[in-house]
Amino acid sequence: MKRREAVILALAAAGLLYAVWALFLAPAPGDKAGGVVLDRAGLAKTATEVKDLVAKSQPTAHDLLVLARAASPFPRDPFHRTTSPGEGPVSGTEAEAVFVYSGYLEMEGVRFAIVNGLEYRVGDELETPGYFLAGIERNRVTIEHRIPGQAASGRIVAPLVEADTYLDNKESKGNGTAR
Repeated sequence: MKRREAVILALAAAGLLYAVWALFLAPAPGDKAGGVVLDRAGLAKTATEVKDLVAKSQPTAHDLLVLARAASPFPRDPFHRTTSPGEGPVSGTEAEAVFVYSGYLEMEGVRFAIVNGLEYRVGDELETPGYFLAGIERNRVTIEHRIPGQAASGRIVAPLVEADTYLDNKESKGNGTAR
């Protein structure tokens, strides 16, 4: 028997012994003998010590903002799509349609734009029926309103909306190296 085979058999035997111990010999999870006992008085004392330390530390305005934002719930789930593309609310006029251009991505020569939280390429129909993405640039997108059987009836230019947070102006070369 080769050394590699002996090592594999030894590991298999160890796994088998552990399985036998876990199934038949180990105490049940609910047993009090091996259970964890919580010291509520000690927990309360630790909590008051931490509160006192935070109160004495004099956090900055930025720290207070971060703590407040971390404690508050999200207004909505950013990954939950409430409607599928093409099933958006139907608007009667162009003035009712609102488009927010919030992101740009170029990958292998293909440009993507994030409009109203969804990503599109040039020519894709937007979530609002009748509106198509006509052009993508770094700082703006062009959206056309088309009525079936007719030429484009309107054109909207939506500027890039940047986040309120501070971001470095460094760019990536597409390989995930931006810092």
